[in-house]
Amino acid sequence: MALLSLVRAGAATASAANYAVLHNFTSGKFSAEPLAPLLAVGGNTFFGTSTAGGNSGCARFGSTGCGTVFQLTRAASSPSGWTETVLFRFPGGKGPWFPLAGLTPGPGGVLYGTTVDSLDGDPFECVPGDYCGTAFQLAPPASRHGNWTETDLFRFNGQTDGVPEFSGLVSDGKGNLYGTTCELSASFHGTVFELTPPLNGKGWWTKTVLHTFVTDGACPSGNVVFDGNGNVYGATIYGGSNNVGVIYKLAPPINKSGIWKETVLYNFGINTCWPNTNLIFDATGNLYGTARGCPQLPGAVFELSPPKRQGGHWTETLPVVFFGKTSITPNMGLVFDRAGNIYGTTANGGTSGHGTLFQLKRSGMVWTETVLHSFDFGTGYIPGAGPVFGADGALYGTTWKGGSRGGPCKADGCGVVFRITP
Repeated sequence: MALLSLVRAGAATASAANYAVLHNFTSGKFSAEPLAPLLAVGGNTFFGTSTAGGNSGCARFGSTGCGTVFQLTRAASSPSGWTETVLFRFPGGKGPWFPLAGLTPGPGGVLYGTTVDSLDGDPFECVPGDYCGTAFQLAPPASRHGNWTETDLFRFNGQTDGVPEFSGLVSDGKGNLYGTTCELSASFHGTVFELTPPLNGKGWWTKTVLHTFVTDGACPSGNVVFDGNGNVYGATIYGGSNNVGVIYKLAPPINKSGIWKETVLYNFGINTCWPNTNLIFDATGNLYGTARGCPQLPGAVFELSPPKRQGGHWTETLPVVFFGKTSITPNMGLVFDRAGNIYGTTANGGTSGHGTLFQLKRSGMVWTETVLHSFDFGTGYIPGAGPVFGADGALYGTTWKGGSRGGPCKADGCGVVFRITP
């Protein structure tokens, strides 16, 4: 595949007039400091996780609270009015706490997710042998005014299991859940795992390790993604031939008792390094994701194209390279619109240096970056994940800081939920 032309500087900046703050997080009994993408359900409801808030425990980074699962609902009678409802407050201690990843929908309206459960919320400070992450389920109430019920599906130990750091759970559509862990060791190895439910519907789920990384990658990041043939794709931050990350594929076994076959599709280190990403496919089978960039580059969005013939190699193409004040350090989570444009966020860069929401638009062989919004203190700053599309065609997301000041989050703010029309 021919290399596409790159836009490295002088990116266009759109008017911020279409940006709106829908909700200011406040901590206390409510949510604070979200770092994960939202889950859109219908036209008027979003679900999400927050790393703080919910209670007065788990003091961390100057904030309090062990994290929450929240619901944000728009009232039909007041389209501009959004209400936060905390569905579950993580207890901390020996219970699950500090969710870094987003939520996955399940049958009957259940939500699946993961937590880190470690000291100060740092997965590399988890005490091996103790709880070092949890896969959980949150089930809706049986009656309209009842409570959501949290169930621990599996507890990770941080030794042979590793920690499901920024990895959420992905469903195969057959009732099984898939995810990754980064192992707590100096070599930063990790696993790809499958969780299967108990036959009687009660008790712990069973974890099966599909692959353990040795020299073929280390510390898998983000969610895995399936193709139409049941193959699993993902990225590791480290490892590979250049020790700066790989893209891998796991092919399912031919028979039930067989093993999954891992193939390294691409070794980073030429244009981009350290892919910390949730991969997405386009309509023609190309993979897209985000990387932190090699030492001379502060981050990039990359494209990997499959080989044209059997036995060939995947090819990396850079749609856009971020640097300077335009956009720096892209977050996990890219989305396509129906026209094939790409949207994402960065944690740094922009006019105030606190992140951007960008669009990548392709015309022929050229991708052009447009900064749709530069985040700031007053209206939310430092987005921790990419945006999602709502039913109305607008983009929705969260910021880790900013918004209303005061309370446990003090002058930094506890973050916001925002909406922007591309």
